[in-house]
Amino acid sequence: MGCCHSAGNRQDLPKPQYSWDVREKPDPTKYIISGLEGGVVGRTPGEIRGEQFLIQNCKNCTILLFDYSATVTIDDCVDCVIFVGPCKGSVFVRDSTGCWCVVAAQQFRVRGCHHCKIQLICPTQPIIESSSDVAFGCFQCSYPQLREQFKSADLSLYCNQWSQIHDFTTGTENCNWTLLPLETVASINVLEGDTLAAVGASYSPNSSIVPLTTGPRQKPSGEVSLVSFFEVDNAEESVLQFVHQLRQQQPPLALVQCAEAVLKKEDVTRLFADDPALSSKALKGRCVLLEVCGEGAVKVCRRLGVRPDVYVSPTLQQGELDVKTFENYMAMRLTMQ
Repeated sequence: MGCCHSAGNRQDLPKPQYSWDVREKPDPTKYIISGLEGGVVGRTPGEIRGEQFLIQNCKNCTILLFDYSATVTIDDCVDCVIFVGPCKGSVFVRDSTGCWCVVAAQQFRVRGCHHCKIQLICPTQPIIESSSDVAFGCFQCSYPQLREQFKSADLSLYCNQWSQIHDFTTGTENCNWTLLPLETVASINVLEGDTLAAVGASYSPNSSIVPLTTGPRQKPSGEVSLVSFFEVDNAEESVLQFVHQLRQQQPPLALVQCAEAVLKKEDVTRLFADDPALSSKALKGRCVLLEVCGEGAVKVCRRLGVRPDVYVSPTLQQGELDVKTFENYMAMRLTMQ
């Protein structure tokens, strides 16, 4: 009898509730912009918070997503200006014409698009297919929350393959993509007083938190130098300051490409084989490596990079050797994606 009575009491007890049972389910309508024509719409920081987002069937709109997301799909849009903040997964643009997109994403794909401009930061090769007249440039933007959003999306400011486009299009002899002029600034206008204007976004290379790189496809001629920042967890501001100082030189020095990584032992051996002290520093944490090009590159970089946790090519000859090794390292990383 006692056992039966105990079982009856257990049946009367309320079922336990867990956090995943009671949390608020996202409203899917908050993560869709569809069927709009004209005007400025978007989401401010904190309104997407890592959810999936869909933009479709829009025309002559300015659409601004000032938050991080999981994935973003852009379908059937015409003559739109679209900003996509840091995306942890893929941004996919399909069947769109005459659009200007500024995008930060882990992966980027374009299919069935024509006469579009893309300013991009992406650590993997951008992919285009069945598209034509697509012009690519380097992502440039800043607003107060953007750096934290990059971290939330697991994106590095210094890993950007924006110019290494791979075209899957078959059956055409024409090149379906080009590169935008280096100093191109996105034409994004928001009226004062709008909540989106209050975000305070700037698209100028002079204020962008993402370094403006030429990409290896349009590397300028001149002296070259490798600059390596070690233990970057303690020196992020120093890296950004160094990059902005490069632009302030007269004439400005060009940043060709850069990388952020926790280097493996074999990578360190390739890059710093002849210097045990540098190898030891490189193995202590994340590193940022910069390929700099221009008049007086070695001399200027050595003047700007006077820190115990920074390596700068010491001579012109060593700069050429360092950069060649770095370019081989970057090419190897690209093939392994």
